[in-house]
Amino acid sequence: MACHYDEKIAMIHKVITILLTMMISNCCFGQDLIPKNLVPNPSFEQFMGLPLRHYAENYFEHEPLSGYIPFNRNVVFWKTANVNTPDLRYLERKHYSDCQKEFDYCVKARTGKAMTGIITYMSNYSTDTYREYITVRLREPVKAGIKTFVELWVCKSRRAKLVSNNIGCYFSQRSIKMAIRENLPVNPQVNCSELMNADGQEWIKISGEFIPAKDYIYLTIGNFYDNTATQYQDSEHYAASPKLEKYALYLVDDVRVWQENDSLEYNVQKKKPVRLDDIHFETNSAKLLATSLDELNKLRTFLTNNPTIKIAIQGHTDDRGEEGFNLKLSEARAKAVVTFLKQQGIASNRLTAIGYGETKPIISNQSEAGRLKNRRVEFVVLE
Repeated sequence: MACHYDEKIAMIHKVITILLTMMISNCCFGQDLIPKNLVPNPSFEQFMGLPLRHYAENYFEHEPLSGYIPFNRNVVFWKTANVNTPDLRYLERKHYSDCQKEFDYCVKARTGKAMTGIITYMSNYSTDTYREYITVRLREPVKAGIKTFVELWVCKSRRAKLVSNNIGCYFSQRSIKMAIRENLPVNPQVNCSELMNADGQEWIKISGEFIPAKDYIYLTIGNFYDNTATQYQDSEHYAASPKLEKYALYLVDDVRVWQENDSLEYNVQKKKPVRLDDIHFETNSAKLLATSLDELNKLRTFLTNNPTIKIAIQGHTDDRGEEGFNLKLSEARAKAVVTFLKQQGIASNRLTAIGYGETKPIISNQSEAGRLKNRRVEFVVLE
């Protein structure tokens, strides 16, 4: 697994982020095609149990909504793989500005507002080999014998006084949950063996490839090696109390897994809804988030490759809130997707926007998980 770093990456990323935000707000941009991503919630922007809450256990200055409790309670699909506690790290623009007033270095998410923090090296009262992991069930298995690609971005946390190597990806057939605090006794298929952020504190892309020996459906990320096989050293770049213990903690964002020759096509049947899992909006708004780009481009490609197809974009909500508001919101969200596609050159006579509000749930709204599934955008092939 390679760790790619360039001193210009940070500046380039800032420019790209600004441009993407402007373009998606105006729904009038072109974007290179991105292969299908098998990782659900790859940027940690999807939540349940909203709104996010501040908890007293949070110890991140200027990040009132960060912490391990929001990770456990709010982040969709991702879990911890041992008994230790990864953190959701969440920064609104105001929180980031407040952080910059106090510290020389503050980290904001590479995409959106959320990221996840994992400790890759720490020695404390419980163990000399403290490790944290995040694990997720993939949308569909990576298939045996097909070249598989992995990509994620990492950046050292502001409070971390150490840097380390060894952030790896382990693919498995079964979910991992071990009652230990130490490194998981498995061998990752891909691993970054270089010290990360040894000379700075910018987002680094970790990437690698392998050919699975079996079909795998679970992905786990973290440091799978003990202290004898892990390199670590003091960092000159941190902003934390001198009394804070030393550890290496990395923020993770934009996780991607795909296989060679993965299709960008949808498997569709006439008048059968196809769910668009990765189209996201601001809360109670029809403003598309930048994390929707992959799915939007996939839909655009599908329509470009099938020029005779006409579709209806359908918006749905859960049953919380006033019924009339939900109906208008679902229609506005469907129209936002249609507007995007029109600006990408898809003829308007091929597109229809419909809002159903809360009238067509696919599961009970009694639980937060059910409400999350009911808040969705779908499309139906008409002709």
